[in-house]
Amino acid sequence: MAGCYRTLLFLILLSGCLLPGLKAQSDNVAAIMSDFALPEYKSDNRLYFVLYGRKAVNSGVFVDLTDPVLDVVRDNVTNISGIRPLLGVRVYSLSAPYSVFLKFWKNHPFSRYVITSSSATYDKTSKTVRSSEKVHFRSWEMDVDGVGFDVDLERELIHIRSQVKINLRAGAVQRIHKKSEKETSEK
Repeated sequence: MAGCYRTLLFLILLSGCLLPGLKAQSDNVAAIMSDFALPEYKSDNRLYFVLYGRKAVNSGVFVDLTDPVLDVVRDNVTNISGIRPLLGVRVYSLSAPYSVFLKFWKNHPFSRYVITSSSATYDKTSKTVRSSEKVHFRSWEMDVDGVGFDVDLERELIHIRSQVKINLRAGAVQRIHKKSEKETSEK
């Protein structure tokens, strides 16, 4: 009988020593999500962007993403429920016919621009997305492909690091030219 109590006491002491260690280890374990949509709202409760992906491994401040799609929405969007999800979307190629371009944007009228890649890292504190992989940037005004990118969502800056190919829309170039002429004449 004393041996049984000794074994029980040993197991209690052992569990008291091991459980805190297991808890400390579990605090460092990353949360994993699959087929997700993470909406981000501005301080005035307007939807700012939605980050989609096939897999996300959340380790504190950083989220490692597989097949991310960053959908930055127009200013008039207040809720994620009104937009068509872009999870797993394949964007059109730079050489796609105009009809393919129109069909894509007709299906996604609330998007300002869309960025896709095979993997990236999202920094939740600085609101930046980074990758060394191929990137596809699509908007009404221009389409860009390249390798490696940094997106600063707070300042709305996008840097594509290398092998950059750009397709500008003729209407967009005209609007940019008219805007710069107007700004010059107002000075």
